[in-house]
Amino acid sequence: MKQVFFSLSLSLCFCVSVFAQTDLKFEKIKILLGGKVVLVEVADTNEKREHGLMGRTSLGENAGMIFVFEEEHTLSFWMKDTLIPLDIGYFDKNKVLIDIQTMQPASPMEVQPKAYPSKRPAQYAIEMPMHWFARHKVSVGTKYKAVSP
Repeated sequence: MKQVFFSLSLSLCFCVSVFAQTDLKFEKIKILLGGKVVLVEVADTNEKREHGLMGRTSLGENAGMIFVFEEEHTLSFWMKDTLIPLDIGYFDKNKVLIDIQTMQPASPMEVQPKAYPSKRPAQYAIEMPMHWFARHKVSVGTKYKAVSP
């Protein structure tokens, strides 16, 4: 029994490391969110948005990813192949926070992982470490803005 479990563990580890590998290059920018300067990677193409934070095993306290869409509409994210719990903040076209949700990693056995749709149309989504928004008292109505380098 131990040998089967060990083989399964190696297989799962191999799959996770494959997901983490990517040739995508994410630009990093600084934004001001709730009085805190945050370094975010920019996912502004379909390929980058689809890959997101898949395969990552950690995320710095003030680091995250911003998903940029061409126009405002109801957005929906899931945690397929994402290994760390995250908070997602949905922002409207004016960069005002309209919704915050905590997302849990999906089980590899789930055929259809849970979806986390925005409560209203949004144009931007920012993923941060779980409970980041609460720890930094960033609430609905907060606006983000880019910080000059």
